[in-house]
Amino acid sequence: MKDQPTTGDFCTAEELADMCGLHPDHVSRLVSIGILEPVNARESPRKFPPGSLEKITRVERLHKDLALSYTAVAIVIDLLDRIAELETRLRDIEEKTSRAH
Repeated sequence: MKDQPTTGDFCTAEELADMCGLHPDHVSRLVSIGILEPVNARESPRKFPPGSLEKITRVERLHKDLALSYTAVAIVIDLLDRIAELETRLRDIEEKTSRAH
């Protein structure tokens, strides 16, 4: 298993797969489902942004622990991200409201 890239480094699908212990075709499948997004989708080799390794780890954990299909995992992650965004907005509103009183 390779060392993780440093913060700010982009990696290829092959590097990402190697770091996760997955086959590169699996990374491509996650791209086709919409779970992973390369920064240069139309170029070769595709490069993935920092945070992709953590995202794959999260995806694989949900897939394994909850026995969800990868399509279901994509929906769950989208909903969890939306919840986190709404919670952030709510905290911001609460802070502004408390300062106004």
